[in-house]
Amino acid sequence: MKMLLLVNVVHNEEYLNIGASELQIELRDLSKGKIIKFILLSCIRFIPNKMLYKISANRFSLIIISSFLFLSGIAKAEWIQTSGPGGGSCTGLSIVGDTIYAGNGAYIISGGYPTVSTLFMSIDHGETWIADTSGFSGTINSVCAIGDTVFASTHQGNLYRKIGSVWTRTSYFRNYLTLFSVKGVLYIAYEGGIDKSLDRGNTFVTGGLGLGPYEVFNKLFVVDDTLYASSSEGIYKQVNTLWWQNKFPRNVTGFVVRDNEFLVTTYDKKLFKSSDKAETWDSSATIFNFLPADIVSFGDTLLTILRDTSGTRLKNYIYRSLDDGVTWTSCSYEIPTEYFLSGLTNSGSDIYVMSSMGASIYKSSDYGGTWREMNIGLANVRVYCFLKYNNAIYCGDVGPNGIHKSTDNGNTWLPSGSGLNIPAYASLFVRSIAANSEFMYAGTNSDRGIFQSSDSGASWQVLHSIMDSTIVIDVSTVDSLVFAGNYAGMIRSSDNGATWTSFPGFQNSLKSIISFGGYYFGASFRQGLFKSDDGGLTWSRSDTGMAPAIDITKIIIRGTDLLASTENGIYISSDTGNTWNTLNNGLPVNPSAQSIAAKSDTIVISINSFNNHYGNMFISFNNGMNWISYDRPGYLYKINDLLIIGDTVFAATETHSVWKRGLSDLTSSTVFQNRINDNVLIFPNPATNNLTITLKESINGNLIFKLIDMSGKVLRYERLLSLENNICIDEVRNGFYLAQIVSQFDVITKPIIIRK
Repeated sequence: MKMLLLVNVVHNEEYLNIGASELQIELRDLSKGKIIKFILLSCIRFIPNKMLYKISANRFSLIIISSFLFLSGIAKAEWIQTSGPGGGSCTGLSIVGDTIYAGNGAYIISGGYPTVSTLFMSIDHGETWIADTSGFSGTINSVCAIGDTVFASTHQGNLYRKIGSVWTRTSYFRNYLTLFSVKGVLYIAYEGGIDKSLDRGNTFVTGGLGLGPYEVFNKLFVVDDTLYASSSEGIYKQVNTLWWQNKFPRNVTGFVVRDNEFLVTTYDKKLFKSSDKAETWDSSATIFNFLPADIVSFGDTLLTILRDTSGTRLKNYIYRSLDDGVTWTSCSYEIPTEYFLSGLTNSGSDIYVMSSMGASIYKSSDYGGTWREMNIGLANVRVYCFLKYNNAIYCGDVGPNGIHKSTDNGNTWLPSGSGLNIPAYASLFVRSIAANSEFMYAGTNSDRGIFQSSDSGASWQVLHSIMDSTIVIDVSTVDSLVFAGNYAGMIRSSDNGATWTSFPGFQNSLKSIISFGGYYFGASFRQGLFKSDDGGLTWSRSDTGMAPAIDITKIIIRGTDLLASTENGIYISSDTGNTWNTLNNGLPVNPSAQSIAAKSDTIVISINSFNNHYGNMFISFNNGMNWISYDRPGYLYKINDLLIIGDTVFAATETHSVWKRGLSDLTSSTVFQNRINDNVLIFPNPATNNLTITLKESINGNLIFKLIDMSGKVLRYERLLSLENNICIDEVRNGFYLAQIVSQFDVITKPIIIRK
């Protein structure tokens, strides 16, 4: 919304000088003739530049400055996490009434739970998820509720409590907390025991004894006002208020109560039943082919997670029985077998299972007949690289698909990795994506190496198993050539990957290759920058001015210059890579830059580590001469890659998917205004027949000068083409005027007096 406003600066004393004690600022809507804003300032120095008249005379009885301000409602600059790539590793899954809570982090290749995850909640049966992090910190283990109070435990041993929308951490701390609520009582199971609270977590007393030192309850049921709980050591029954009696001394993996009948799965691959509340157990137990991990029941329909540990890689299945456990068949064809499944639970007829190895949450609404991912909003996967190709954005990530694609500027992401799935332990890791006019290429960490797509990523085929290492660091397309490299060296193809030639003399792990000025430039890991003038057949060092044996993380072209992000900061070359100079003014000491992206003179970089944090962002508006903080995406983790498309900056994060931010959000902010003010001088003031506009440095944006009178009429319009510009004003009458400096990002206004 744009409004024409009149700004009045009024002093209520006889004199106005630089030490005036009180000013009034009125904003008047000229179309309605009324004051819409009244501001009382205690000191002139607080008045924004667009409103402040620079005092050059000693005395005024009244000062009125009129100007045209166009308010466009610029929002505070911030990073926004996109809706994908969806997935991640589920660290806990609990259903509380109609709300589902899940912890969601990023699975890194080494496996296991993420050390940090985000707490998400769903109020639409898992269809969509939103972060529930106000006051909460940690990796969720379990959630329960008593009335309107929700409790959550973390793997770090903390207990949180929420009334309304804000979590608060209690003083309670135990390792491996699991929560249960029964008739207004909060039970907290931990290693070696169980405590309870009768006042919603304010105080605790011992609620059970007799557990082993490393034993933890994992399920709890109430049958006829008696508590029953399962642990790895058996089924326990509460005999009195303090003591428990083990009624099933066997290694238990799953426990469910169905119409007063108890069903238990065990480590010796069996299913046991008891119809007398755990006093006796049937002797004809079902025997499974694989290890059962959990169990749920719907009448005669039973479902359990089975884990095949016979091979070199663990495989997980969901098996179903429609005849009360007599026969079992697999029913999880939609879920890859390499996913580590756990947390089989249900809400009514909806069944949920979580994966702690990169696939997040699956749901079945037909008693296990079919399953589908429930990952909309669960966007905590590791994203490593970007590619802009055929009006779409592609990213390489860790997970079942490996590649995701967005056609709406990152608002939504869809899997684009069909054919990339491999029989591995949920460890598909796409480290690089490249393309030429015919094909796309993907480099993965699998032993199948390089993949190729001829249909813009809709399907992929194995192209080449990379040399001596299983990690493809980079795939690059240059002209009609395809390059690929790992920690051992580099290979090249001149026929779109049909045949490959290795480079035994190139003993440098290839990071990326670009073509510039008739040369190929290859960035390496801890070996510096190399240059080739024969299509990559031979290479020579081209890193004069850089630190020796430096790790170059990315090299890009910006106009007539080359820019490189390195472990020692940012370098620039203006002579086709012959010599390099640092651009580290304003960056932290010893900056380790992971990625770089540029648009005209604006450059954005990510710094790996600064004050022991990851993911610091810096931006420069003057081709790297100076840097200022660009904030960071919402989590303190490494940013693997950057991409600028139009006015949007995209950041690929180590553990929290893709974030984006409008580039003009910051360049329209005070930071850019202050930079213009610091680098543009307009003098003399008061002026007579000429104004001189001096630029201390070249500022991108095709700067334009406007001289505007108090009615809003533009009297002079000049494009500033040099560092010093002279504007003739000999025909302009005496009076008060506004000098505007207009860039592609913002408008800065300065008051001018003309006195002849």
